[in-house]
Amino acid sequence: MTSNGHTSPLRALANLIVTSVDQLEEAYAAQSVPLPSLDDISGEVPDLAFDAEVRQARAVLVSACAQLQATVQLPTTQIMHTASGHYLSACINVALRAHTAEALRPAGDKGLSVEEIAKYSAVNPRKLARCLRMLATNFIFRELEPNVFAHNSVSLLLDTGKKAEYVSKQDPVDWYSDTDGNAAMICWTTGEHYKYAGGIPDTLLDPETAHSYKPGDAAFSRAVGRGYASFFEYISRPEGSLSRSVFNSAMVGTQILEAPDFILHEGLGWDKLPPGSVVVDVGGGVGGQSLKLSRAYPHLNIVVQDLPATIYEARYFWNAHNPEAIQDGRVTLQPHNFFDPNPVRGAAVYFLREISHNWPNKEAIAIHRHVRDAADAQSRIILVNHVIQYGSASPGTSSDSAKFPSAPYPLLPNFGPANARAYIMDMVMLCQMNAVERTTTEFEVLLREAGLKIDDVVGDTRNGDLLHLVCSRL
Repeated sequence: MTSNGHTSPLRALANLIVTSVDQLEEAYAAQSVPLPSLDDISGEVPDLAFDAEVRQARAVLVSACAQLQATVQLPTTQIMHTASGHYLSACINVALRAHTAEALRPAGDKGLSVEEIAKYSAVNPRKLARCLRMLATNFIFRELEPNVFAHNSVSLLLDTGKKAEYVSKQDPVDWYSDTDGNAAMICWTTGEHYKYAGGIPDTLLDPETAHSYKPGDAAFSRAVGRGYASFFEYISRPEGSLSRSVFNSAMVGTQILEAPDFILHEGLGWDKLPPGSVVVDVGGGVGGQSLKLSRAYPHLNIVVQDLPATIYEARYFWNAHNPEAIQDGRVTLQPHNFFDPNPVRGAAVYFLREISHNWPNKEAIAIHRHVRDAADAQSRIILVNHVIQYGSASPGTSSDSAKFPSAPYPLLPNFGPANARAYIMDMVMLCQMNAVERTTTEFEVLLREAGLKIDDVVGDTRNGDLLHLVCSRL
């Protein structure tokens, strides 16, 4: 209590933590499911983790814990720890490139000495140990005894699933081929994006690029060289082949950030579409999302569209994961540039996953206009995107606030760090595409220009998750 008898913000945060833990323990006990543990190396995440009430409790708990730490930590320590986050990213990338996760997998809870881990790369064992210790101190891996490391539930996500002896001899361009993409996503974040992000300050403060929204003026160009019209042009070139390979695998891996049935959400009504209905996955990469759809709803005909180089790689992906869908014609892989008119007219659904955020408004409007022109009055256009919420409930934001309930006092209205993924992706778009994650108001304005309107928003707004914006023609 404060001196005036009111509950202090610290006590309010502590109360939220206790209440949320009680809710989680009750929910897990009711289904006889073990509580989350860092020591669990089964790699299994129970379906209960994606239950609506569990997700709500988790969002409050994560946000309250982070805010409590930021409040009680000395400001000097808090800012220095946060400002030093790039070292953590660098250490994760070292672990990936040294094939640490693959080396540790057979060792299980017994762990492995750093000398044994280092055999699969040119890394110095003592220096590798320092990187792994930094990670273990931040709950990635475990140090069982001096210089002996083992997996924990977090570090498992760095594993390609290949044998260390095998992947260590592969060309780096093939490290993440024929994998679930999880490790590729983390490699992309701590490798390519680690380099791109370093160019943000100069890009934003250089008079030549500060006010530009040209995709080629994004911060990535300071890492790979100026002269490319966009990031996508760069990875389509021979010199971008390694980046393209990791990026395409990483896009498959982003599924770990979503509920297993994200694309299958009952609110999207896939089961209500008549047999033979056409679903167009516009800019679908190799087709990671369409793969789930093809397995769950074999009555649908799916067209995966992307640039020729990506569609070429998609053939290998589908041959590995669902060749029957290609052979019987249920899935078509179609080279297509979404800046051109869409060749599939009047489809039941046009599905655009994380396309809008890749482009500034001018280009985004053009992309959506082509989809709108291909659609008919019955077509649904499903846009999968993050939606940015303001950090305050200030006047003038009612359009967004009405769709996204605020977090309980004294948490930040947008759930703070529990919702961090959306804001991280906004920075990704800034440095990679010179683009943006948008608020609902910004989406409404953009889509109106493209001749579309939002009919529904499907998904969880509290955990930084992607949302489905279900749209139709104006």
